[in-house]
Amino acid sequence: MRKSRLGRDPRRGKPVEIQALWYNALCIMQDLAGTFGEEEEQKRYRGMGTVASWSFNRQFWNEQSGCLYDVTNGAPPDPSIRPTRSLP
Repeated sequence: MRKSRLGRDPRRGKPVEIQALWYNALCIMQDLAGTFGEEEEQKRYRGMGTVASWSFNRQFWNEQSGCLYDVTNGAPPDPSIRPTRSLP
């Protein structure tokens, strides 16, 4: 269990908000590379972002409920709704 200021986080695996933040960081790096004229780095981050986006949607999208799973970890995904959840 992870421990935070608010207590213990009962989730195990890959929380949706952490994965969303990772994708956002890759998009920001792609934009910064473009701003500074680093074309090769921009391509690299674009590729990483494309893979991260595809993987995120494949792992976290709950087609049946029309929203995102809270956590994935190799077992059946957790459809719980928590206050830290990312919304599409």
